[in-house]
Amino acid sequence: MGAGEQRLAVFPTRMSLGQLQGRVQGAEKGKSLIKRRGDALQMKHREVAAKLLQKKCELEKEIENAYFFLSRTEFYGGDMRLAQQQAKSAPLSVQIDLEGLAGLIIPTYRIPETIMPMVFMGTSGKLISDTRAQFIRCLSLMVEMASLQVSFDMIDQMVQATNRRVNALEHVLIPKLENTILYIQSELDEQDREEFFRLKKVQTKRHDA
Repeated sequence: MGAGEQRLAVFPTRMSLGQLQGRVQGAEKGKSLIKRRGDALQMKHREVAAKLLQKKCELEKEIENAYFFLSRTEFYGGDMRLAQQQAKSAPLSVQIDLEGLAGLIIPTYRIPETIMPMVFMGTSGKLISDTRAQFIRCLSLMVEMASLQVSFDMIDQMVQATNRRVNALEHVLIPKLENTILYIQSELDEQDREEFFRLKKVQTKRHDA
């Protein structure tokens, strides 16, 4: 990359110098703010990743328990089709909440904790109820994991975008502004030297006259 490509095309004037110095200060301040935002996002990113791993382990255990409950219920003659039929009259709902993070709005999904109970008659009624409750726990964890995955993906995209902005400021814009300032200062110094020698020459001529 040539020297001309590493700086802005401006006329070397003191006004341009002042404007560019102001732009450098603004860019440095902007970079600092974006970095702080990026730090907050990365902290949340790690937190969500840890929660995802934790919920995955929980879900594996709960699914194992759910199928144990189901096998036990069927062993004692319980018919889970009763729960399937009654579920139509008491469907589960998913609630959506919104969380703000560093200017990013993140949706979170969850199944309400208060779920309408079902009463099943007969000796296997409690087994059916327990099995249903266990599968609902699994479903609730699945919704939590889906919510965390959405959050993880959104934050990941924002972290990458923030890093790109910081890199653009740090490695492209600010160096280009600083190079332009150095160029203008060099040109102004040269102009000052030329003006000094011109005035000195004029004074010498007057003195000789």
